[in-house]
Amino acid sequence: MFLCLILSACDQLLEPSLTEKTPILLSPTDSVKLTETEATFWWESMQGATNYQLQVVSGSFGAVSKLWADTLVSTNKFTLELQPGHYSWRVQARNLSSQSEFTQSSFQIDTTSGK
Repeated sequence: MFLCLILSACDQLLEPSLTEKTPILLSPTDSVKLTETEATFWWESMQGATNYQLQVVSGSFGAVSKLWADTLVSTNKFTLELQPGHYSWRVQARNLSSQSEFTQSSFQIDTTSGK
């Protein structure tokens, strides 16, 4: 039992620090206009991260109209059904000992485009 506690504590000490890193967002790209209400949020996997905090809001993080998602995910992709409007999203990488900075982007959903 004691050995298990020591190994568990060592595991936390051996995890790489994420504090100086920022996730790289892939999709939706900044300022893109989507024509479908289903949005897939995708970012590069970060070495040392065990999960990611994803937040999606209507408007901006400085002026939130509605919180659509605030969730921890273990993969680098998450799909969400939204309504037409302007959105901001951000991702933070995490492990047991540290977390990265948030990286954020914004996009728009306009289902009338192209019809």
